[in-house]
Amino acid sequence: MDYRLAIPTPDGKRIAGYLEHADYIIVFGIEEDRVAGWEIRDRRDQHRLGIQSLLPLPCIEDCRYLIAGILGDTLQRMCRENDIRCFETEIETVTEVLDAWFKGEFIPELLQEAA
Repeated sequence: MDYRLAIPTPDGKRIAGYLEHADYIIVFGIEEDRVAGWEIRDRRDQHRLGIQSLLPLPCIEDCRYLIAGILGDTLQRMCRENDIRCFETEIETVTEVLDAWFKGEFIPELLQEAA
């Protein structure tokens, strides 16, 4: 597997506004510029235990990229510290995010981040 891409979702279809509030995280395994596999990681146990405010880094620590609707400063800092590149997007569905990813629409942000 070349890398993993994490996308938070409330229902498996839409992008979560805030990663911290997502019940699920879909993790896509990307290999040779295609989806080689995927899994849904369930965060509801954290929510039931009343620790919804904890950042979900254990759920994404093996991912290289994270795409969400809104990423707070603390989450962005923690992602940087764990070598996870994160992106905010206004795209509303998981399918559309994947399409944009493979079309290279997030590449300018990657280049800007590296500068």
